[in-house]
Formats: sequence, structure tokens, C-alpha cells
Amino acid sequence: MIKYLFFLISTSTIMLLNVLNFEDVDINHNIPDFLIAGGTYDIELTIQKGNIEGFAKFQMEVPDGINVKSIEAKNSSFTFSDGVVKNIWMTIPNDSEINLKYKFEVGANYQGTGTIKGQFVYIKDNERYSVGMKDHPITIGDEGGIAQAVQETEAAFVPEMIKGHRSVKALNNNDFEVNIRIEKDGLEGFAKIQDELPVGYTAELLKNGESVFSVIDNKIKFIWFNVPSSNELEVSYLLKASSPKSANARLKGTFNFIYKDDARFIDLPEEDLMIKEDLEVLLVEEVNEDEGEEEIIVKEEVIEVPIAVVVEEPKEEVAVNLSADTKKIDAEPATDYRGPQGGIFYRVQIAASKNNVKVTYFKNKFLFRGEIYLENHAGWYKYTTGNYDKYVEARNKREEIRAGYKFKGPFVTAYNSGERITVQEALLISKQKWVK
Repeated sequence: MIKYLFFLISTSTIMLLNVLNFEDVDINHNIPDFLIAGGTYDIELTIQKGNIEGFAKFQMEVPDGINVKSIEAKNSSFTFSDGVVKNIWMTIPNDSEINLKYKFEVGANYQGTGTIKGQFVYIKDNERYSVGMKDHPITIGDEGGIAQAVQETEAAFVPEMIKGHRSVKALNNNDFEVNIRIEKDGLEGFAKIQDELPVGYTAELLKNGESVFSVIDNKIKFIWFNVPSSNELEVSYLLKASSPKSANARLKGTFNFIYKDDARFIDLPEEDLMIKEDLEVLLVEEVNEDEGEEEIIVKEEVIEVPIAVVVEEPKEEVAVNLSADTKKIDAEPATDYRGPQGGIFYRVQIAASKNNVKVTYFKNKFLFRGEIYLENHAGWYKYTTGNYDKYVEARNKREEIRAGYKFKGPFVTAYNSGERITVQEALLISKQKWVK
């Protein structure tokens, strides 16, 4: 019996040594703690293996909702199935470090928490050894939910010291490289760079500076839920014109951040986009042009239009015809609504149209008796109802409208002192929780 116990202890000790081993092996990565649903992330993982050679395998388990693609496999056989990543080498390269690169694609409808686990397995002297990667907890959610989960810390810095710089390089008649640099002076926590996308242009990411990049509602956004510790933030993107002779445009934007629970921003330097021919003209001649204002009078008239409603909460407005017949609808002036109250408030959008239609049409068509507001936003006439300080109240109104009326896809909208912003930004500023 004693011999048997000694044998078990000895065997267990050998197995434990094989798992822990004495090789100088280490695994490092840049996997974020927080992942936004619908986002993509470039992941780099380094295995410091020393002089290990021959057969080896790296295996990593990821939570549901994350799809993994290989960018750089370093001569390994890569597979991803059922949430398990595998890189297998029959003969691992002689390099002391193996740098693997992946792309994480997060499902749009996923949220929750999970843990990423990994291990590096190799053979030495006919023995199998395994080195575990430190477990990495992650949280998946939308922008508002993630921002709620990030612990915000106040840095000892002076907001007025933050400076923004912009440079624009004309690559050819169609493309412009836009670089933005922020001297953040110790800023921590949430931050966002936002540029207005000029009409007739598209934007592509060049450098994200560890932010989440998106182009939504004609806004180019770089969002950090916890900015890097470096003194500067630097991002860049590529602007592409829809035609070689697209009209010159002016780039403008803001740098937004949170300081002592208040949403603040600075204006970024504005810059003209000029095709090379126009740029050359400016270099050889001085242009003095008085900019006059032209008075535009809009006459109210009866117009014939197809009516459209938004079918879901869109990244850009999506519309469908209500009927095959067009109807004569009275138009009315629409303004950029600024609202009666300051601070954060919410509404429910019930319809949108490229044409100006009186709100009475929707009241009569859908027998809707609530107040309807008409606003002009991002080139659309948008129809909203309600004024709510709390997101959950607007959400409940949305569900009531979905159940009681035939509007297709009503959704919650958000405002800051009357200016339309994303619901995620409003939740972050007002420190409210998102409710499905």
C-alpha cells in the first residue's frame, strides 16, 4: 500500500512538472477586457518559447459570439471550430518568439461575460509539456453597456490643456489621408474623436490607435472606453471621393471626453479638402472672395410623395414604401429641433422620410394621438414622439407603440441639450443602464 501511494505521488509529481515545466515559456497578448457587439479587433499573441523545437500546438478557447480568423499563423496549421482556436506545428520555427495574429469578430447580438483560456503544448525528450496562458476575463455588450462596465477614474489634468491637431494629405484626385493627433494631458477613461463625413465621400480606417472605429450616420468615430496611457492619441483614415471631380469640402470635427461626470469637447482644426489642380492654383495666386449669404424662401405647397418609415434602428436610415400608391401630402417646414429642455433626454422615432410631410398625415394614417415632433437630421425628415429623462421610459413607450400601432420598427433616440446623439453616448453621460 505504501509503495502504491509512493508510486502515485511520484507519478503526480512528474505530471505536475510536465505541466509547469522549467522552460522559460511565456504567453502575452493584447486582447481587450471589453468587446463591443458587432466590432472587429486585431489581436496579437506572442509565445516566448526559447529553444523549443519539433512538434508544438497552441490552443485557445473563446466565449460564444466571437469568431476568430487567422491573419498570421507562422507556418502553423490553423483551425477554428466550436469556440476553439488551434495552431499546430509539426516542426515549430527556430525563432525564440512566435508572433501570431488573429481577427476577432464579435456577433452583433451578443452580450455578457466570459473567459478566454489558452495553452501552449510541446514535446521534449519524448515528454509532453503544457504551459497555460493566464485566464483573461472579457465583457461583451453594446457601447452603452460596455461604458457602464468600465470603471471611470478622474485624472489630475487640466481639460483646457488638451490640444487637437489635424493634417490632410492629397494622395490623388480621389483620395485624402487624414491624420488626427490629440495631446491628451493625462486624460483617462472615455474619449471620442468624431469627424463629419463630407457629402460625396466614403471613409476607410488606416490607424485606429487602439480605439473602436465606425462610420455611422455620416459621422466618422474613433471611440475609447479607456484611453491608452500614452500622452498622445493618434488616428488616421482614408477619404475617397465618389468621382474624380467631387466638389471641394471642408473637414471639421470634435474631440469628446468626460471630466468630473460632465461631457466636454474641443473643436478640432478645420481643413479644406482640395483636389490637386485646385491646390496648385492656390499656391500660385492669392484668392480673395467675399462670401455672401443667399436668402432662400421656401414656399409651402402640396407635393406628391411616397411616404417611408424606418424599418429598424439603423446605422443609416433605411426606408420602405408604405403603399404602392403615392398620395398628395401637405408639406410643412422642418427645423433642427433643439427641444425645450437641456441635458440628456430621449424620444421614440416612429418614421422617417426623404420628403417633408406634415405630422397630421401620420396621426390620421395610424390613428396616433400622441405628440409628434418633426426634425431635419442627416438629410432626413424624422418624426419622433415623447420627452423622457430616463431611457427605460422611452424604451417602454417604444414597446407600447410597437404593440398598439402599425409603425414599422420604432426605436429610441437620444439628445443632449437638443442635439441628437447616439443612445450609447446618452447612457454613458447620464449613467443610465441599457434595457433590452
